Formats: sequence, C-alpha cells, structure tokens
Amino acid sequence: MKKSSDNSFYRDLDRAKDKGGSCNCVTLAVVFIIILILVEGGIFYFFKGIRVKPAAKQNQTTFGTIGGTSKVDLGNNQSQITITQSGLCEELVKNKFAKSGEVACVISPDGVEISGKISLIAPENSSVLLVPKVESDRLKLEVSKFSIGKVSFPKSLGEKMSASATSALLKAFPELDKVTVQEVELQDGVMILKTK
Repeated sequence: MKKSSDNSFYRDLDRAKDKGGSCNCVTLAVVFIIILILVEGGIFYFFKGIRVKPAAKQNQTTFGTIGGTSKVDLGNNQSQITITQSGLCEELVKNKFAKSGEVACVISPDGVEISGKISLIAPENSSVLLVPKVESDRLKLEVSKFSIGKVSFPKSLGEKMSASATSALLKAFPELDKVTVQEVELQDGVMILKTK
C-alpha cells in the first residue's frame, strides 16, 4: 500500500513539473528584463529632462543691459526703493552670486527667477526662483523653487543660494542694510521696497 502512494506522489510531481508550474527560470528572466527596461527608461528620461535648457521668458533681462535703482522720499521718514531686473541681475553677477555673464533675470509677481550658471556646481541650465521676504525689518531672499532643466529639486538643496543671494543683494545695494524694510512688492520687471 505504501508503494502505490509513493508512486502516485511522484506521478503528481512529474505532472506538475510537465505543466511548467507558475514560477520557473524563463518567467523570472522575462520579469527581470521588463524591470530592467523600465528602470533604464526612467533613467533616460530623468537625464533627458536635466539636459533641457529652461524656457526663455519674454521679458527676461540678461547681464550687461542698462538698469539700476531709484529712491523716492515719501515723507514721514519713509522712502521707496525701486530695483529693476536688469540692475538686480547685473549686481548679482558683480557680487558673485551668479558665476558668468550668461545669466538671465526675471522679476515677476511670483518672485525673482535667475537662470543660467548660478553656482559652481550647478550646470548652465539651472534655474532658481527667489521670493523676497521681510524678516526682522531686513530683506531676505528665500528659495521657492530650484530646478535643472525640467527636473525640479527640493528647496533644501537651494538653501545655501538663499543666503548667498541675500548677501549679494545687500552688497550691491548697501543702503538696504541701513534702513528698516517694511514691505516688498514685486511687479513685472521691478522690485519695490518700502523703507523707513
């Protein structure tokens, strides 16, 4: 009796083996190849996105154009300082925030966007969006968005740029360090600071 049950066990095992089972070497190889193709495709599109240059803005100002600042006395110890995008861009390059003359600056209601070679390690297709804030009566530029090509990176990677941009701005416009900044307003092409 025991011999026939052993034979039936082996017969059942041979039948399952002949049917191919659910998991064999060919199936694992096909799954591995599909996963490998998907990973390679993801890597390809990631690097393709990094190589893309940022889209040019219609009203961007490149380094070397004429521009600057103006200061208007509003009375009651208040004044208004207007910084143009061309003046800001030129001063940021002079004060070594941006690393070359191939930098474009755009001031819009969203913030100050600087595109180009903005640091030693960032490639030429980098872009950073800086948003001016008033902290303790002082002007500070904070990173709102940092991207290389079409690929966005966490703001934390641009934190050092925030301090560097603020420092470059204060070196470029030393009068900002001597006044109390009350309000910052961004319009297309200009940054308006209300000071006391």
